[in-house]
Amino acid sequence: MGLPACTTKPLQIIQNAAAHLIFNQPKRTHVTPLFRSLHWLPVAARIKFKVLSLAHRVVNSTAPAYLKSFIQVYSPSRPLRSASERRLAVPAPHRRHQGKLFSSVIPRWNSAVPLIPAE
Repeated sequence: MGLPACTTKPLQIIQNAAAHLIFNQPKRTHVTPLFRSLHWLPVAARIKFKVLSLAHRVVNSTAPAYLKSFIQVYSPSRPLRSASERRLAVPAPHRRHQGKLFSSVIPRWNSAVPLIPAE
């Protein structure tokens, strides 16, 4: 989520080293083809994927109930065509670090994903 590079970079270095070790490749070999053949995502992309999949489970009511309080589904105040889309409400930031919270990051990341109409 709002993790600094000093947190994710060591994890990425370990993941890169693991890919090189698995394929017995030199240290300077590009890891992207190795990640593709292993079906791995880089650390930052994996974090984003896990958080968005958790948000998807919350919206579809398959996640634990306590997580539902962190995510609010957007409901327009009047009838709109976009009412059939599953959008998440973006809370207004009240504090300096609130932009890094689960409840604030999910709607911003979710808006970058193509929308799937509600059934």
